[in-house]
Amino acid sequence: MDDVFNTSTKTFNVNENKNINIWHFSIPNFDCNKQPQCESTNSIKSNKKKVNSFGVLVSKLNPNFKRIWAPNLDFYSNYSPIASPEFIQINGNSQEEQALIFCILNSEEYTDFLVSNATGSTNSRQRVKPKIAVSYIIPFDLDKKKGLESLVSPILKDIQQREFENTKLQIIKDTVLNKYF
Repeated sequence: MDDVFNTSTKTFNVNENKNINIWHFSIPNFDCNKQPQCESTNSIKSNKKKVNSFGVLVSKLNPNFKRIWAPNLDFYSNYSPIASPEFIQINGNSQEEQALIFCILNSEEYTDFLVSNATGSTNSRQRVKPKIAVSYIIPFDLDKKKGLESLVSPILKDIQQREFENTKLQIIKDTVLNKYF
């Protein structure tokens, strides 16, 4: 996978970015409602990763439980998107490539690959090394890549739209509840 897609990420230093709001893609936010949280950098204690425009985030923790995010950053453009270091980021060069990466990472074969390469004794302590996670051999001929991208891209667009609508609804709900209760 790392031969086909970019896996580099830049660090977001919270000490250099005090008093600003960010979109935080974290394990607790994924587990709670699969929505990034708008947070102040003042509440964040450690450095994070910058989320790239066509990046897909996959958790390296407990691979039996899928945690995969492919955000459309156009929806989250008002603040910087950052991710917990527990996520490995695999980047496409377009929304179509992002959709294909998302499809590959969501496959049962990729999950089995992560599970078979996890270290640790219990589910909560199991981890996959990033170098291993991106060493996955893509199970199709790369000549078919463009055709597959065009098939899965509309599906990811729909998923992203619904996730963003859920985020907006959650913000409205929280605002109304805080105002009246």
